Amino acid sequence: MNWSSLLLCALAVSSMQVFGSEEGMKQALAKWNSQVSDWTTAYEHASSDADKEKLLKIQPDVLAAGKELWKAVPVAEFKESWAFPAVAWWMNNPDLLVAVVPEKERAAAAEALLAAMEKVHFLSPAAADVCAALSAGSSARMYKVLESIYLSNSSSRAKGCAALGMAVMLGKSSEAEQREYVFGGAELARSQRLLYVKEALLRCPEAPFGGSTVEAVAVEEVYRLSHLVEGRVPPALEVKSADGATVKLPSTAKPTLVLFWSPEDETSLSIMAMMDEFRSKHPGIAVCPVVSGVKLTDLPGVMEKRGLQAESYVDEEGKAVADYRLPALPYAYLIGVDGKTIYCGYPDMALQAKIRECVKGLEGDASPAPQAVPVVSPAPEGRPVPRPSAPAAAGAAAPTPSSPAADAAPPLRPMPSFK
Repeated sequence: MNWSSLLLCALAVSSMQVFGSEEGMKQALAKWNSQVSDWTTAYEHASSDADKEKLLKIQPDVLAAGKELWKAVPVAEFKESWAFPAVAWWMNNPDLLVAVVPEKERAAAAEALLAAMEKVHFLSPAAADVCAALSAGSSARMYKVLESIYLSNSSSRAKGCAALGMAVMLGKSSEAEQREYVFGGAELARSQRLLYVKEALLRCPEAPFGGSTVEAVAVEEVYRLSHLVEGRVPPALEVKSADGATVKLPSTAKPTLVLFWSPEDETSLSIMAMMDEFRSKHPGIAVCPVVSGVKLTDLPGVMEKRGLQAESYVDEEGKAVADYRLPALPYAYLIGVDGKTIYCGYPDMALQAKIRECVKGLEGDASPAPQAVPVVSPAPEGRPVPRPSAPAAAGAAAPTPSSPAADAAPPLRPMPSFK
């Protein structure tokens, strides 16, 4: 009998389920872990592609596992110390929380999970298992849970993973969010971020963190701190102009605005439509729109289809996406003549303020006066980066359960006028 047959037999056997409190939780999780282990072993030992195809059709039913666990550990018991394995399972499988829990109960369930972590489970020796999931959030409450683990947990592994989780959150947060985390500004937050990365590497480099290891995620964080934050020199770029010439960015002759955009994103298109006017008003800035994943030969057709006249450069192979770790499009870098980043992030009013500072005193520049904040609909996250996609930060965790109380979205920052 081969591995595929053995697994089919194993999945066909149903064990009696005892629901209620700790015993029910243990049985539900043990059953799920056993199914995953059996299936993984069978797939790894499958002798042919045909056998693998069959196995892919009978993967363990994670939805059924979630339903069993939901029956075994109701919301009211999340705060019990023995319930941490169930809490961790839900924290690491937020999509299942949405699929299993009735809609009217989801907000309460998400709140109960976070409250249980805040009040009880931050002291669990196994708290390291949820640090990656917590770091995927953006609320100050999640940051505070990580901080509680870091400060109070007796496990060195938990402390190390919590430190890395805080570093990850600081790396993707806005200055407004950093202030919520009690940091006085971006520079101080970056210094603290580096300290947390070092702490994680010292304590538990081999520990799992999300889908990777602490060491791998820490290396990625160091790369970002070295190249992709304000005050640092970003990676050099080689892109193609419309006539096929190779152009090196950023310019060393004048400040450079590199705008990464997508022809599939409405916000990108609205900014690109204003590029020529922006160039004429700011001749002291080299304006360099860059589109990734588009062939140079296809660029004229793309521009015509979108009704765009502005010049754009092409990053055919997606090197910019990879080197700059672009989380979304549009995304902007304002780089000084010294090669250091003045601003990086979503092209909103914060970028416009940096541009006004940058062009002060530049000859021939007609910098406009500050304008009233317009009302806009795009969210600052923009459109996900198109193919070829950037390598995700090592160990990026799945989103955590959210609710208005537990993980409220940060306020939108408005789009600039770019005029």
